Amino acid sequence: MKKIIKIEEITDATDWVVYTDTDSTFASALPLIDKRYPDIDKHNIDAMVKATLEITGDVQKYINRMLDMLSNRLFNVKNHRFFIKQEMIAESAIWLAKKRYCQWIVNEAGANCNKMDVKGIDVVRSSFPPKFSSFMREVMVMLLKSNLQGEIDDKIIKFEEQLKEIDLFDGAKSTSVKFKSQDGVKNYNPNSRKAFEIISGSPAQVKASLNFNDLLIKFGLDTTVEPIYHGQKIKYVYLKDNEYGIDCIALKSDGTDPKEILDFVGVYIDRRKMYEQELKSKLVDFYGVMNWIYPTLESKASEQFFEF
Repeated sequence: MKKIIKIEEITDATDWVVYTDTDSTFASALPLIDKRYPDIDKHNIDAMVKATLEITGDVQKYINRMLDMLSNRLFNVKNHRFFIKQEMIAESAIWLAKKRYCQWIVNEAGANCNKMDVKGIDVVRSSFPPKFSSFMREVMVMLLKSNLQGEIDDKIIKFEEQLKEIDLFDGAKSTSVKFKSQDGVKNYNPNSRKAFEIISGSPAQVKASLNFNDLLIKFGLDTTVEPIYHGQKIKYVYLKDNEYGIDCIALKSDGTDPKEILDFVGVYIDRRKMYEQELKSKLVDFYGVMNWIYPTLESKASEQFFEF
């Protein structure tokens, strides 16, 4: 289900949404709040939380009584483990797909709070480039806090304009590399492999690591610098066209990367491709849910032109 749910935007029972995610169900409390407390100030978070807790408490008791009846009548069991329990209250939430959502929680386990909760979105993974992760979180907060599209557009455009300033390692993807497939059938780095020769089907991190090792030999550094080994943790980036014809390269990022390779990467790193592959696609998903058109440098320039 692709829908954004905001408390202040839901006005009647036709708008309320129930979303089930494995063992959790999310539902808008607004229809019942409107019925029981028609004069409540929906912008007063404390009042809304109090009303929601009262209503969910009643709903919880009612459903649990029904579960008692169900277990007795259908399964002939009186002592059962079927029960539901209210866990959290969110002011707003966005679902991209099943098990992929973010929400702004204002109450958790009965205690008031004020935080973002993210599930199933790449931004929370340790492999996601640090700079992109922090920016993505900022955008999600703006979306959940109902910032205007123009404000978020401007933030994205400004970020794109500053891509070239992103530190090499802050924009790199973190992972580990294995030169053999998990089942042991494929060996991506056989002794017969020639320099810059990549076996078809090699994962991106393998390709990037082999390019690093081959460059060590090309630069005459293989006798003084340790190569990247099977199972080692790395960071890797995409590259622009270069004399060696390689489109990505790994780095150990532990302080042992030689200056010659760092200089090479500094010249050819393709931050634009990193942005489009790793971050832009995630942002586009959110824009799709909002039914917004994704901003571009060209559209922004065109918009500014017609303002004069």
